[in-house]
Amino acid sequence: MGTFAADIAELKSLGGVLHGLADEAGRLSVGPSAGAPPAAGGTFVPMAPGPLLGNSSFAPANTVLTSFLEASAISHELVEGLLVPSLQERLGETGDIMTNVAEKFRSRDEQSAAELATTYTDATGAWVAQEPTA
Repeated sequence: MGTFAADIAELKSLGGVLHGLADEAGRLSVGPSAGAPPAAGGTFVPMAPGPLLGNSSFAPANTVLTSFLEASAISHELVEGLLVPSLQERLGETGDIMTNVAEKFRSRDEQSAAELATTYTDATGAWVAQEPTA
């Protein structure tokens, strides 16, 4: 097997690995937030009073700071509601692209390497690191 053919086989194999990672990513969970589990519509429902963080003498022993509930809800919704599904989708899409490109180029030779790279890059979009803004 030539180098190009071996690279194509590896690309296809890695596409399958990305699908496995996408499935695994879909099962990621940050655990329950400080409130009740999401309602049927998927919206976080803060619980009534619960344990106090830091049990201050000026607050009842079963109080939860509203700000803590809100921060917990936001964190839960961002990670499990947005980040995890986005990660799962991107990994799955990229795995599909790797597999499809490998299939398309499996009978080609080394002369097609540049075309393969262009096809892959066009399909996945720009992977450019963005500098953080201050």
